[in-house]
This record gives sequence, structure tokens and C-alpha cells, in this order.
Amino acid sequence: MQKVQVIHSSHHARSRLDNPLESALFLGDGCITLSQLLTPSWRNPQLEDVFLSCCETGLSVTEITDDILTFSTAFLCAGAKSV
Repeated sequence: MQKVQVIHSSHHARSRLDNPLESALFLGDGCITLSQLLTPSWRNPQLEDVFLSCCETGLSVTEITDDILTFSTAFLCAGAKSV
């Protein structure tokens, strides 16, 4: 993972608006939750771009809030220059 520069994510995902940290990207051999993406083990300073074209990766609450727990935020925290 430390050598990856671009991620294009186009598979199934589930957004949990009631518990955002349990939102997940479903891969062929399991899933990655939002809480896992926010851990130090996912930090990658080489990561340039992340493209999220999964179902439900862009969902959030419609009213203005201070909730920043989204997949975009998690990948930016992991080191991506753009999402």
C-alpha cells in the first residue's frame, strides 16, 4: 500500500448515516470501514489521487453540520492530495 499513488474505487459501498464510522467499502475479499481508514496504518504519503465512484460514497446528511466523517475525509487524512 505504501507505493500506491492512485486509487480508483468502483465497487459496492454502504454509508451509515446513523453511525458514520461503520460505513464500509466492500472489496472482493472483505470490507474496509471508515474507522479503519482513519487509523495510522492507512497513512500513505505517496497517495496522490483517490477516485470514489462506489455507490453511497458521496452520501452525507443534508442539513449543514460539523460532521466530517466521510470517505473523502478519511482518504485525505490517509495522505491523498485529492479525492
